[in-house]
Amino acid sequence: MKLKKTLSLLLGVLFAACLFGGCGKTGDVSKNPETPTPETPDPPQDATVYSVSLETEYFLLAGDEEAGRVTLSPVVKAGKTVLDNAVCGYSVEDDGIASVDEAGVVTAAAYGTTTVTATYTAESGKTAYAKAAVKVFTGATAEEVNSFDEKYVNLYGRMDNSEGVVNIDNCGSGIEVAFYGTELKAKLTVTQPTNGMKIFGHVFLDGEMQEFTPFVSGDSVVLAEGLEEGVHVAALHKSSEINEGRISVKQFYADRFLRIPEKSDFKMEFIGDSITCGYGDLLMGASGIVRNSENSDACLSYAFLTGKQLNADFSIISYSGIGVKADRWGAGFDMTDLHTYTSLQTKTPYRYDADMDVVVLNLGTNDASYIKDVNPSYRKQFPVDYKDFLTHLREIYPDAYIVCAYGMMGSFEAVDKGIKQAVEEMNDPKISYKKFNENTAGVNGHPYYTAHASYAKQLVTYLETLLAE
Repeated sequence: MKLKKTLSLLLGVLFAACLFGGCGKTGDVSKNPETPTPETPDPPQDATVYSVSLETEYFLLAGDEEAGRVTLSPVVKAGKTVLDNAVCGYSVEDDGIASVDEAGVVTAAAYGTTTVTATYTAESGKTAYAKAAVKVFTGATAEEVNSFDEKYVNLYGRMDNSEGVVNIDNCGSGIEVAFYGTELKAKLTVTQPTNGMKIFGHVFLDGEMQEFTPFVSGDSVVLAEGLEEGVHVAALHKSSEINEGRISVKQFYADRFLRIPEKSDFKMEFIGDSITCGYGDLLMGASGIVRNSENSDACLSYAFLTGKQLNADFSIISYSGIGVKADRWGAGFDMTDLHTYTSLQTKTPYRYDADMDVVVLNLGTNDASYIKDVNPSYRKQFPVDYKDFLTHLREIYPDAYIVCAYGMMGSFEAVDKGIKQAVEEMNDPKISYKKFNENTAGVNGHPYYTAHASYAKQLVTYLETLLAE
């Protein structure tokens, strides 16, 4: 009974509202000043993630009509879906080096390097972009390139060169040349050690590492062939250690040479022992495996990888078994000696570059072995010797960040504390200690190449943080 009475009352109220208030007539709402006007809702936000990608990270152009233009072909995606008809806008950082038109045609203007940007703007106003370097080359004669003057070629690492010859002694060191055509050859003299080990290395072609290969002497050694005709950059880097012979570059041959773009002005130096040499990084450690030049690749070491990833002008000064001051394995020298040489093979004095930006010092593993197996009392002297070497580095590189790395083959307490003590006593805001986790999966308990890649990634992040401060 109560339910029926309630329903009757509700129906009556509704009938009265329709009769006097104009049921369903939205215009009548505004006549009542007490009734708020509904707000127009904001348009929905564009939650789509857009992306733009270009076909390469850099474009190589020669400063002439034959190879002086390239048309950009950006790929635009909304999420994972390619937008086939998307239109980008284009710009260049320095139009004195290269220009770009509304169709994405990049045209060389003058020698140098600049950056081109492709930007996509969605209907909602949301944008996405991609950048690529544009390197513009100018012509160079064979005589200019084969003078090995750094106006025409790039040299990486400490080079003990005789007149007209580039001698590659230190591991990771190399030479870079530019050319137009389909192949590059060189006249090489490879001096192998008396133990008959081969000297290994890599050719890098347009930034891509080619296969690990032994280098041999010859008047016309092929470094690259069968390429698409165009502008190319080739670099030859030594993977084997300094005491495992020399690669001497005497001449390059190509149909047409180009002047190489200048190296980065960001300078790095890596100082270390067998870890930095890439000792045994190509094979998983197992019983009976002996380290040799065929299973060790400095171009896969954390040092080389870090230098490459940071696009640095870098050098590697390293030797298996070396310590800061202790001569654990009877080499007859230590890093305080080696660091003063351009090359151990000639012991010519090195002229330090005061403009060094970053030094990575990775020593201590052999000092730990010396303390444990030869002279336990050296634990007291180690931090003194380490600090002395840091003092030497600060004197010759007054503005460099110095990173003291340790732990890749395990951590020995006396060395760990000794490095920390030396860093603390230096009281230098640009000297820091970076501890790494142990990896002994390679030959004779050394890091495997995958660990080196991980170390490089960690070190790059660490350095980027330091440099951003």
